[in-house]
Order: sequence, then C-alpha cells, then structure tokens
Amino acid sequence: HLDTLNFGSLQYSLNFLTKTGVSTIEEHILELCDYAKFEFTKLNLLDDAVVHRNNHSSIFNIKGDQKLYVYLKNQDIITSLRGAGLRISLHFYNTIEDIDTLLKKLYRYR
Repeated sequence: HLDTLNFGSLQYSLNFLTKTGVSTIEEHILELCDYAKFEFTKLNLLDDAVVHRNNHSSIFNIKGDQKLYVYLKNQDIITSLRGAGLRISLHFYNTIEDIDTLLKKLYRYR
C-alpha cells in the first residue's frame, strides 16, 4: 500500500527545497566544504591530493582509525569507516557551527 504520511513528508521537503532554491543550497554546501577543507588541512587530516584539489565534493575522508570512529560516535558525531580513514559528509542542513563542533572534538582527541 502507499503511505500517505510519506507522501506528505516528501511534498513538504520538495516545497522547502524549491522555496530555498538550488543555487542557495549549492552556495551553502560550497561554503561548508571550503571551510571544512581549510580546517582539515590545518590539522593534517587530508591526503595531499585532496589538499591540492581546486574543487572537492561535500564528502571528505579524514585520516583516522577505529578508535577515532568510536570516540566521535560517543560524542554523537556520525562518521563512516572507509579504508584508512573516516568519511565525513556535509549536507545542506549542516552549519559552520557543526563543523566547529567536530573540530573541537578532533582537537580534544589529539
């Protein structure tokens, strides 16, 4: 059966995103990515290839291990273990303050 509550939620989301505008969403995500890349670079958390890349996606793989993953999870920060690092994904609903919270936790961990 079709769930009408889900259709209502989807409609609300589509209306919100349409009202906000794709260009506003894109600008916000780019601002988050630039800020995160700058800060992650200062902490030496990114591979050189990423540091020297002019444009990067909203997904970062920072240097880290299982121990850091568990630490961040216990701090209510969701990441994913990927290869030799942790995946950090930034989205429209994230803020600079969210990144600052992550950075504070990373500084404390070191």
